Amino acid sequence: MKHIHIQLVNYHDNVDSQSRNMSLTVYRGKTMSTDEFNNLFNNSTGGFLCSSGFIVANRDKNVTIDFLRHIITSYSQRIAVLLEIHIDPTVHTASSFTLLDGIDDEYQSKTDDICFTFSTIFCIESIKESYTFSFSIWVVKLVLADDSDPQLFRFTKPIRSSEAHSNPLAYFGKLSIDMDNLDQAEKLYLQLLLDKSAISQPRRCARIHCAIGHVFILKNELSKAIEHYQQALEVSLIYLPSDHPDLIPIYSAIADCYSTDSNRILARENYEKGTQLVQPNIQ
Repeated sequence: MKHIHIQLVNYHDNVDSQSRNMSLTVYRGKTMSTDEFNNLFNNSTGGFLCSSGFIVANRDKNVTIDFLRHIITSYSQRIAVLLEIHIDPTVHTASSFTLLDGIDDEYQSKTDDICFTFSTIFCIESIKESYTFSFSIWVVKLVLADDSDPQLFRFTKPIRSSEAHSNPLAYFGKLSIDMDNLDQAEKLYLQLLLDKSAISQPRRCARIHCAIGHVFILKNELSKAIEHYQQALEVSLIYLPSDHPDLIPIYSAIADCYSTDSNRILARENYEKGTQLVQPNIQ
């Protein structure tokens, strides 16, 4: 994914002057469950939408409508969403996108495709239900966000820090939690556990398990939260003595999970373990 992103950025900056100087409207069809749609778009007009992966859109609206019609025919319980993306060449944006025709032989016939890199930020202009087609479609109008937008600047200020650049997945995990996108946060943190360099660093590995535990608490999946806090404790004991005060927050988190789950015995046991670590450090 990283290499694809770099290639797309290089192509956008150095080769594809056409897409950078064109005013375009492209379309992306997507179906969602009712919960997904409400979580993403309810009262979101004027807000921002950040893509978690690459987005391939088409300049032919009819192609996208036909795609949605085909999907809805088989899955009528889902909501059809038409993302109508407007590209204004006068808007300054760091997000890269490019026309796919001419990049590779595979795309020679797909002259209407355009690809946006992951983490592209859009501003949501409007969200309206349309009955102009043979089925109901929610039309979501998006524009590429202007990097000079003061609201966007405020939202993205944390990710411009040195910590964000040194550990981007972890920081985007924090940002996902702040945006109440818990599934995305879980995905990002679990992806970190696949990083061999993270696993080889006990301190970092313990922090990741604690972060995942916190996400599962917010999702009210307490057994999974306890599992990851226990793993954080095991990893922490690799580099910390068993009476170190840095273990207190982990014991406290485990105890809180058991307490919420009405397991008073294990809650009390872990609270006492944390308390025992507090007392020697007060004396």
